Amino acid sequence: MKNYIDLMDNCIRYSKNFSPSEFVFDFFEKTEITKYEMYEIDKIRQLRYEFPNFWLSLDNHNKIKFINIVTNNSQKIYPVVKFPTNFVL
Repeated sequence: MKNYIDLMDNCIRYSKNFSPSEFVFDFFEKTEITKYEMYEIDKIRQLRYEFPNFWLSLDNHNKIKFINIVTNNSQKIYPVVKFPTNFVL
């Protein structure tokens, strides 16, 4: 049971401290987000401000993908993801 608690703690902690560039690169495998890619922008905002909605909107495959991102301890070198100029979190 402690492993589940630790995992949930890590997921919630990630949602409060994540880098949008790293998340977009890991989760969507993109290096650029345009102002027309509302799904991706909504997911970033949900992750930051509405974690329960973010989590419940994912299918099982994407939940596992998210957990793998959160639990991955490797030190990656991330590209800088390009966001729209008016993008605010």
